[in-house]
Amino acid sequence: AFSPNGEQLAAGFGWGDRDLEIIEWSSESPAFSLSLDGTVSKIVYSADGGVLAAMLHTCGVCPPRKDTGLRAWKSEGNQLFYEKSGFGMEDMALSPDGSLLAYVRENGKEIQVVNLATGEELPSLAKHQNTIKQIAFSHNGKTLASGDLDGILILWNTKDWNARLTVPGHDAILALSFSNNDSRLALGGKGSVE
Repeated sequence: AFSPNGEQLAAGFGWGDRDLEIIEWSSESPAFSLSLDGTVSKIVYSADGGVLAAMLHTCGVCPPRKDTGLRAWKSEGNQLFYEKSGFGMEDMALSPDGSLLAYVRENGKEIQVVNLATGEELPSLAKHQNTIKQIAFSHNGKTLASGDLDGILILWNTKDWNARLTVPGHDAILALSFSNNDSRLALGGKGSVE
């Protein structure tokens, strides 16, 4: 993942030394690296660049690893400030301002949102009946979208965390992406894009 200003690249290595590394793009020199006993499966920056989060998990046939779950660092100083252990999380997303971290709980059917400033977990979002594969915050931070294997799309209002809209009838939702002005939401499935 590139930092929003394009100056750093955060990379995770899943099968070799299992390091997480932040590289200064202009000099191609490491700015920060961390040795992990786990597979880095997703890395995201908040839109303001202030927070970097990584999701770590092990595969079903791999030997057990010590480092699983979620980690969040403040970009300035690379200070770890949030850590959550867990296995089998499907996806995670950071709010644009980096204040909220949402992730799919281990059961695959609920979303947990964490206030990163306090570490408080908000009540779980539980409306899906099948495994949630993707979640994404809108660029304005007002909506969290979630999509599952049954093709159900849910748009959550981040002010009160109620489901604003539930839309069935899609192919299994494996990817979600809001347009820059949040007027459109692209859904990717098994061989289709909507």
